[in-house]
Amino acid sequence: MPNLEKEQLELEDGDFLQLFWALEGNGPMVIILHGLEGDQTSNTVKAMFGVIRAQGWNGVMLLNRNCGGVSNRCRELIMQEKPPT
Repeated sequence: MPNLEKEQLELEDGDFLQLFWALEGNGPMVIILHGLEGDQTSNTVKAMFGVIRAQGWNGVMLLNRNCGGVSNRCRELIMQEKPPT
């Protein structure tokens, strides 16, 4: 698996998202969205990064909120429209 560079994006709601980048190729960028409770250490994600690298492509994985052993900072886990008060 390629070396992954971690980037943390701070969000307006006080929470954050983490991205894991593999920028070793000259080809297109592939976005990896892991499954439920997956993260950058999941076997399927590692395999996908391996295939991406073998093709000479670049990859980025978005770590979903509250996954990968990192708790989100917000009380709510999902985005939804709130009813008027």
